[in-house]
Amino acid sequence: MTTFAAKAELRRRFAEARRARSEAARIVARAQIAAHLLDTLTTLARERPVRVRQTSPLTVCMYLPLPSEPLPPRLAADLVDAGIRVLAPIATAGQPLDWCVIDSDGLPDSDGLPGASGAFVTGSFGLLEPTGPRLGPAAIRGADVVLTPALAVDSAGIRLGRGGGHYDRSLALLREADEATKTPGPSAPHAPPKLRPGARPENSVIPGSDARVIAVLFDGEIVAELPREPHDVPVTDIVTPEFGLCHIPGHAPDQLPRNAPGRASVGARNTARRRNVAKVDVHGAKST
Repeated sequence: MTTFAAKAELRRRFAEARRARSEAARIVARAQIAAHLLDTLTTLARERPVRVRQTSPLTVCMYLPLPSEPLPPRLAADLVDAGIRVLAPIATAGQPLDWCVIDSDGLPDSDGLPGASGAFVTGSFGLLEPTGPRLGPAAIRGADVVLTPALAVDSAGIRLGRGGGHYDRSLALLREADEATKTPGPSAPHAPPKLRPGARPENSVIPGSDARVIAVLFDGEIVAELPREPHDVPVTDIVTPEFGLCHIPGHAPDQLPRNAPGRASVGARNTARRRNVAKVDVHGAKST
């Protein structure tokens, strides 16, 4: 099976498992994720003037979730109310995401439905999109945090997305910006190392200079290894209902203070991660 076909099969299986979750279980999981992310992001916002010597607000690029996804629909409004600058995406086929600053006017409610202000419309891919002025794809380079959708993430930070490639193209802009500021050196290999769940990855590709790239998952969506292609950009962190925010060692600077709420290391929770690793026959699916 080709890598493309293996990814398609895994997307089908994880998407089916999400649809099978009860609404009650989804509500509980979203509430836990909201608490983890609000703690983390408000801590980053509060510490920002000291840590990066800037008084501008924390900037978060984030998606507006589908009904089956773990990201709480009201999180964007909660972040805006906390004084955080939030950018939401506009998708165009075959292109990186464009971005728009959003405010609390017309933001989705707890059911994911937009307000009556006309600030959001349903886009061409069936996702809610903001209608305000567009900042361009390069706006992601100014983000402190990027919340990405994912159906699963592996121990090396490789993300299984929805399949449109929009976030891969956008995260590549972060990597390009970072590489432009570095002294040329040996490039990281495309093939990830063989890892035990929770093991520290070696020779990791760094997705961005200072941005934390956080994939939002339900429990049970961490796998030992996913099929990987050269364009895949690893995330730096995951957040799940049970574990909270887990940093993936080797992927970009860990910006949070040691005592920040919601902060953990993937390596520090190996035992718990092993209990939560999904049983997926990735290696068999990757054979060609």
